[in-house]
Amino acid sequence: MEELIKELKTHFAAGLDGLRRITTLPDEYAAYTYRNSGVFGLAIEYDDEKVINETANEVIYSTQTLLKESGEKKFLLLTCLDEEYRNQFAELSYSFVTPGNNGENRKTILTDPISWWNKWTELLGDRKSKKASYDVLAELIALDYLYQQDKSTRWSASEAGTHDIESDSQSFEVKSTTKKSESHITISSRFQLESKNKLQLFFFRLECSLSGFSINDVVNSLEKHGYDRNLIESQLNEKGFVRGRSTRNIKYTILEVRRFVVDDNFPKIVEKSFKNDVFPQNIIKILYTIDLEGIKYTSMNFIMNSDGTISSELGNNCHVTSINTEEPEENHTDIYPEYTPNCIPLYSMRAACGVLTRNDASDGDEPEIEGWVDVSGRGFTPDKDKFFVVYAKGDSMNPKIMDGDLCVFEWYNKRGGTREGDIVLIYAEDKIDAGSNYTIKKYHSERAKTDDGWEHERIILLPLNPDYEPIELCEDMHPYTIGILKCVL
Repeated sequence: MEELIKELKTHFAAGLDGLRRITTLPDEYAAYTYRNSGVFGLAIEYDDEKVINETANEVIYSTQTLLKESGEKKFLLLTCLDEEYRNQFAELSYSFVTPGNNGENRKTILTDPISWWNKWTELLGDRKSKKASYDVLAELIALDYLYQQDKSTRWSASEAGTHDIESDSQSFEVKSTTKKSESHITISSRFQLESKNKLQLFFFRLECSLSGFSINDVVNSLEKHGYDRNLIESQLNEKGFVRGRSTRNIKYTILEVRRFVVDDNFPKIVEKSFKNDVFPQNIIKILYTIDLEGIKYTSMNFIMNSDGTISSELGNNCHVTSINTEEPEENHTDIYPEYTPNCIPLYSMRAACGVLTRNDASDGDEPEIEGWVDVSGRGFTPDKDKFFVVYAKGDSMNPKIMDGDLCVFEWYNKRGGTREGDIVLIYAEDKIDAGSNYTIKKYHSERAKTDDGWEHERIILLPLNPDYEPIELCEDMHPYTIGILKCVL
C-alpha cells in the first residue's frame, strides 16, 4: 500500500498530461494515473456501455474515452480539480485502483461502479444533489406541460430570473415537497409572487419510488415535444445535474399536483402590503411561509405514455382544501434502485393483512430485492444484513399498519426468538391469510407446563382490526417466522 501511494504522489507531482501506467500494480489489474489541464486522478479500463458522471465537492467520477498506445479506450476516471490536495487525494483514492484480495475490489468497482462511489462519497459528505433532485423534477414536469401549450415557454434555470418558468405572456413558480401531509411553501424573494404578466403557482407532492418519473424521463419527453435538448442539458449542467449523473435516474411518484392562480386573493407579501404601497426603507429581503390549505386550486394529473412522452390532465373543478390542524409529517421515505449508504433492502413480497394480494411473482417464489430504503434518522442503525423492508397489504392490522405501509422487520435468526405480543412476518406453505403465503400479525402463544418444562399448546396470529378473525397455526401449514417488526415507515 505504501509503495502504491508513493507512486501516485510522484505521478501527480510530475505534472505530465495524459495516461501514465502505475507500475506497482500487476498487469492483470492495470491502472493509470491521469492528468489533463490541471485535472489529475486515476483511471482503469471500463468496457461497460453505462455512462457515469458524478461529482462530490472537488472530485469527479466519470466515464471517458481516452487515447492510449493501442488506440482509443473507454476508462472509468476518479479525478480531482484542486492541486492543493493532490497528496491527500492520493492517500484517499488509492483504493480505487488497488485490486484487493484476489482482485475482489477491482471486480466490485467494474461490476457496480455507482455502489462503490456511494460508499466512497459517504466520506466526502455530498448529499446536496439527492436532496434537490425532486425540486428540479417538479420544475421540468411543469415546463413540459406548459411548453405543449405555449412554445414560448422556457425554463429560467440559467437566467437567474425571478420565476422558475416564463413565457411571453405568463410567469410560473414551482414548489415541491416529499412530505405527505404538509402544504407549506417558503417565499424567499420580494418579487417571487409578483409579475407584470399573469402569475400561477404549481405545488407538487412527490414520493421517492421505483416507478414514476425521473429527470431523464422528463428530459426525453421535452425533447420529443420539441424543446431544445442542448439547452435543457446546459441548464441541468449549471444546476449540477450533468448527463450521466445517477441522481437523474431517481424516480418519484406524483401524489398530488395543485395549480394556483396568484392574484389579489392569494396570500402574499408585496409592495401593496405596506403603507403607501412601498416597502419600508432598508428592507432588502423578505422570507415567509404560506400555508396552502384553504386556498382555491385546480388539481392536475400526469401520466407516462407508451412513446415516452408525458401528458397531463387538468381537473374539471376547482377545490378548496380544509384547514389541516394535524402536525406535519417530519419524515419521508426515499427508495433507491441500487444500494446506498443508510439503506436496507426492500423485498418483492407483499405481506397480507387481510386482503388477497398478487405481485409479479407467485407467493411461493423466492422474494427478490427490488430496491433500497433509506432508514437514516429512524432511531436504529441501518444494518442491511439485520433489517429488511416489505410492503403491507390490507387493513387487518389497522391502526398500527395501514394498507401500503413500508414495514421494517428484523430477521428472526438475528433476533433469536419471538416474544408474546411481537408483531411478526410469517410464511407458511399453505396460503394462510386471504390467499397469501405471507402474513403480518400479532404473535400470541398459549403454553402448558409439562415435566420437561413449558410447551406451546396453541400459537395464534391476532389481527389488530376487530373485523378480522385470528389465525391459529398448525404443523400442517409448515409455518416459520421470517422477521419481527421493528417499525412502520
